[in-house]
Amino acid sequence: MESRAAMDGVEESEEFRLLKAYCTRRNRPSFRSGFSTKKSTSSGGACSFFADALGTPLLSDLCSVGAAVGVVRMGVVGVDGLLDRSKGQDASSLSGVADRLAQIADSAPISQADLTAAGVEDQDEIVKKLVELLKTSGDVMDEQIKQNEFLQERLQNFFDYALFEKLTSSLQSLVDLGQAGSEDRIQRKKIAWAFEVTSRLSAIDVVPRRRALSFGERYLRQHHSAWIQQHGGWEKAFDSDDID
Repeated sequence: MESRAAMDGVEESEEFRLLKAYCTRRNRPSFRSGFSTKKSTSSGGACSFFADALGTPLLSDLCSVGAAVGVVRMGVVGVDGLLDRSKGQDASSLSGVADRLAQIADSAPISQADLTAAGVEDQDEIVKKLVELLKTSGDVMDEQIKQNEFLQERLQNFFDYALFEKLTSSLQSLVDLGQAGSEDRIQRKKIAWAFEVTSRLSAIDVVPRRRALSFGERYLRQHHSAWIQQHGGWEKAFDSDDID
């Protein structure tokens, strides 16, 4: 199915498409392409079967046209809205970068220290409470928010970019850097957690998924795009051969 932006004629940025790929992997039990992967018993599938049985060249021709349209559509729209040939980015490259980001986030857990202990000052109580919840993930976090009317109301009515930015930067400040290492390793871990925060927020029922993705896209552009550009783009910056 085409995304809303695609249907509205608005081009999705590389960051937005990559966020979708990441969230798909984090928020679903398994990746679903939306297209059947079952092979037909003949090269033409059902259309060829009926065309052969009826001996109707016209039906065969129509089926061929339909198949061609389907192939073109898959090439342009892509699997689950992630493949966009016009952007020069295929599904495998998006998948590869998203997988590496997830691996980095998993290898750099969040410290259980509170924000004050981590040296983050002047954050209001709502941010502190949400940061604590964002240390968890999935159904547990969503259920805890559902049980807290104040947090529900805050997220439903006041979830704006300013709040998203505070939450993301706060979580990034709690990333366990381990032995630290190079500045590049630190940046990769922080960027991976920007994706992880976006994914966790997008999985909350009271948060519109597209709004969370749009905020994530804006955050990546404002805080990390310069580093990504300096390292040759997303695929090169997260090349598995260059990651320890």
